[in-house]
Amino acid sequence: MKDLKFISLVFILSLTSSLKAQFTFENNEATTTNEIVAPVLRLSNELRLANTFSAADPTIGTMDNSSYGINLHKTEGIGFALNGIHQMVFQPNGNVGFGTTSPLGKLHVSTGTSGDALFRLEADTDNNNESDNPMIELRQDGGQVGVNMGFSEEYFGGNIFGIGTRYLNADSWGAFRINTLNGYVGIGTTPQEKFQVENSFVFHVGGHDVLGFKYQPTGGVDLDATKYAAEVRFDPVGGFLRLGTSSGLTDSPITRLSISKEGNVGIGNLSTGSHRLAVEGSIGAREIKVEASGWSDFVFEEGYSLPTLEEVELHIKEFGHLKDIPSASDVAKDGINLGEMDAKLLQKIEELTLYTVEQEKDLNEKDSKIKLLEEKLDLMNQQLQKIQIFIDN
Repeated sequence: MKDLKFISLVFILSLTSSLKAQFTFENNEATTTNEIVAPVLRLSNELRLANTFSAADPTIGTMDNSSYGINLHKTEGIGFALNGIHQMVFQPNGNVGFGTTSPLGKLHVSTGTSGDALFRLEADTDNNNESDNPMIELRQDGGQVGVNMGFSEEYFGGNIFGIGTRYLNADSWGAFRINTLNGYVGIGTTPQEKFQVENSFVFHVGGHDVLGFKYQPTGGVDLDATKYAAEVRFDPVGGFLRLGTSSGLTDSPITRLSISKEGNVGIGNLSTGSHRLAVEGSIGAREIKVEASGWSDFVFEEGYSLPTLEEVELHIKEFGHLKDIPSASDVAKDGINLGEMDAKLLQKIEELTLYTVEQEKDLNEKDSKIKLLEEKLDLMNQQLQKIQIFIDN
């Protein structure tokens, strides 16, 4: 301890003698324009400079008259000041603050009430080596679990930002990628379209906006030769929304269902004409309900003019079809209105019913006449038999 005191005394005397020749002292301030070369002091213990205001908080400061400098505090740590305000602090607990004197974490960056807080991590500033990349590694559980994020020529590809995962010390580099060239985003893959999830879902933005399943719309590329592909396609110019499926494992999807901007639906047919629903092919259903505005019960109303069968026969001979029923050529050209046609067919059925009723009446009347004739004939036969017996006797 005596040796330490002796060495300190020698250092102070040496420094004092040197400073006297170089400094001008006035009002407890020393000024000089000369270069100062301090003597070298080596200590095997600690050197403490007591703070004027608190002996319990020793301080070393380099603050100048413009409030620029460095302060070392026993309790506050290290502070770098600018304009009298600490801009960066290193606290004894390991927290580091930029723009704040009270960092709440190991690294706390703040611009206070104004300005942007910018954090920049940069590599390959001369653009000379693409394998020099900025990367952030996040770890927990003793380094076994974590996330790797940034740029990596080796793992993500050139100029591609990526996020990789780490589990049980095994790294996977395909979790998330952004191609900085075109802004394409990929999950589990390097994206070939605006947004892509592995080889399962692809979002394409172009003339048509397309969601492809196992299918890349640009170039019509099949992404999985062992599975069928499909797509949902929107035409922003024509206003069509289309659903397509592939008929073969490696075929591109073909539109199977479309919805127009007017709400018309086509199944197997893009052109719906004036129809709300147009189907190319047959329809199978357990039940179909048609709401018709008119029905054919007027046939049974009093005063209805029922055509005679002779008139019906003449119309058929002349036109080749029933009256009020469209011809085969008309149906082929214009189709039929299901509700209207059901009403017309019912009209013919009801007319046929009336014919049947009339025929039944005629038959009953004829049956009565025949029965009467049969009775008369039977009576005549009885009389003839009597006459024959009389003749024979």
